[in-house]
Amino acid sequence: MTYLKYVLMTFYFLVIPLSAHAQIATLDGNWHSPQWKYGYVLKDGMGIATSTNSPNFQVGQNIIQLTAASPNTFTGQQVYTDGKFYKVTATLLADGRLSFVGEKNVKWVMERIGAPPQASSSASQTTAPAFNQGQTSASASAGVGAQSQTSPEIDTTFTLVNSSAEPIYEFFISPISATGWGKDILGEDVLMPGFEQPFTAGNSRGCQFDLQVIYGNKAIEERRNLNLCQLERIVFDGRGSTAPAAQPAPSAQSTAPSKPNTNNAVQSLTGPQKNAVRAAQSYLNISAFSRDGLIEQLSSQAGNGFNVNDATKAVDSLNVDWNQEAVKSAKQYLQMMGFSCKGLVQQLSSRAGAKFTEQQATFGAQRAGAC
Repeated sequence: MTYLKYVLMTFYFLVIPLSAHAQIATLDGNWHSPQWKYGYVLKDGMGIATSTNSPNFQVGQNIIQLTAASPNTFTGQQVYTDGKFYKVTATLLADGRLSFVGEKNVKWVMERIGAPPQASSSASQTTAPAFNQGQTSASASAGVGAQSQTSPEIDTTFTLVNSSAEPIYEFFISPISATGWGKDILGEDVLMPGFEQPFTAGNSRGCQFDLQVIYGNKAIEERRNLNLCQLERIVFDGRGSTAPAAQPAPSAQSTAPSKPNTNNAVQSLTGPQKNAVRAAQSYLNISAFSRDGLIEQLSSQAGNGFNVNDATKAVDSLNVDWNQEAVKSAKQYLQMMGFSCKGLVQQLSSRAGAKFTEQQATFGAQRAGAC
């Protein structure tokens, strides 16, 4: 009896960690908050920021840590906009979203970008494989080709890998028969160098697609006539990229937010100043900044640590509509809390706030609907 108890206890402690690992693995992938405009990629409960809504945490920073408390409930900690970690509880909803409740009675929802992870191979050792209706085990073992012949469902899920030195700001998937590129799939997100993200082209347009990415330096790189039913990872390294003037995008216009453009002054900048330009472009694509706020972010020791002169020349070399930045900043503030017209203008123009000019702050508050 004692031996049996020992065996059962040993089995219990061996199985539970594997089960917990399998539960947390269901969250692997990219997540984005439509409410708070930030995102991260989760892997084994650790989340790395892919976009940010605060100068207090940066893209590439670990901002969330979760462990499985039950099959659909997860606990841990996450960075808030003040840069500090707070305790959070997340619930995986039936529709695939993650519902969070955190300290300070904060509530928000994260939505998955791309397809959820596939079941791990270890699970197939203990459970029978699932087949589509009408599919036999023989056709399942025959691979993708056999499956496409016996089932109307096709799998175009793949992982986009950015192995270039530039962030990817826009990404397009288009059937080879289409004349335009359609909608930018990344939207407000940015795929930073060294990161990867899952995507799917759906199951109703066949397997053959053209892919295009647009980098932070405005260079364009394409992959033509790819069979997404057979490819699992597609790497863009920037080596086959061309300037937009040499290879323009198809006629369909992107619906993604506009990206800041550089002018000819960038060509005369020094190396550090060009690096500051790249950093400034990344910031402007993930949050709203005033001119002075962006210079401070680039030059502060809590930010990038560039020389103030280099940061100033980098920011002034960009074609940025600061009025529109003020509008975006005003809307971000209004999403967090209620402001009067006067209070929002003061927050936007304060040196302790967003650092816009009084005129820009007033324009932003008015266009955001606070006045």
